[in-house]
Amino acid sequence: MNHLHATITKLESSQGVSLVHFDLGGHALSMIALELSPSLEVGTAVILGIKATKLALCKAVPTAMSITNHLPLQVESVTMGTLLCRVMLRFEGTALESVFTRAAAEAMALEVGEEVIALIQPSELSIVELL
Repeated sequence: MNHLHATITKLESSQGVSLVHFDLGGHALSMIALELSPSLEVGTAVILGIKATKLALCKAVPTAMSITNHLPLQVESVTMGTLLCRVMLRFEGTALESVFTRAAAEAMALEVGEEVIALIQPSELSIVELL
């Protein structure tokens, strides 16, 4: 599980669904949640979690898409397996991992040191811990 330190900047709720907005080192992220702790409020520091298999990568963000969370990352290592590829990344001092198919990795031709963009669905983020 990848962990990111963030601060809640806005909370919106309607019909049992919440949209939580975060600041992550000057980058905005949002998360969709069905149940939120009543102790959450603007200004609360949290650790966000995202599974390595849910951290999608691209080399350039398309102009129109439904995934709203984008983070710039640097490739630190690429390990090709028989079926899967493990990519270790860095976001402002934080190590992250992405795991996806070998075929997709070969098509991307990722190189160490290269800048890529993480695409994160708001429904794939979770609050792991309140700080």
